[in-house]
Amino acid sequence: MAQDSRAQAFGLADLVISTGRAGEGRRATMISLRNKNLLVYSAKCSSGILLCSLLSKFLGHWIDYPWSLVSLVMVLSPGGHDALDLARTRIKANLVGAAVGIVVLALLIPAPWSLAMAAPLALYVCDRLGLNAGARATLAAVIIILLHPEGTHPWDAALNRALAAVVGGLLGWGLTYVFHAAVHFEPLAVNPGTVRRNEEG
Repeated sequence: MAQDSRAQAFGLADLVISTGRAGEGRRATMISLRNKNLLVYSAKCSSGILLCSLLSKFLGHWIDYPWSLVSLVMVLSPGGHDALDLARTRIKANLVGAAVGIVVLALLIPAPWSLAMAAPLALYVCDRLGLNAGARATLAAVIIILLHPEGTHPWDAALNRALAAVVGGLLGWGLTYVFHAAVHFEPLAVNPGTVRRNEEG
């Protein structure tokens, strides 16, 4: 009964603490949460890759498959309870990067000057919109759009890659929503005073 009350105090009712030591129970729970996050993150990545591959068969002329994968993995997060909010922030940042990339492309500035101009501009817009947590997704979208292959029409490549960035980002957010609706995550919140009293007892 004492061990059950300790487990509930830590929010660890599903964890068996063989020694009754609070510190050991907390370490075991952190390992358990880490493994859970890793499994869910791996499942999201594998599912996203397979779905991107499937979509490319139907939208092969409209999206650039490799760049949709890049956008997908930039949106996915290995985190637990906050992954959905982070994915939402990253897809917004992804859209900002795509929009800035298209605007800079319209200026017909050659690379690498176009990238050097678009990167700080996209970061500034993200900062103004409170999307700094998605800064890397913004920069990835900028690079995806502005780095078109030599000999291709820049607008065709840019539009294909912009669509790939949007599709990959939406897919990443959708997968995050589905997985985190099915798997419940809770942050590990431990009261240091309770830990100290339990360890002394």
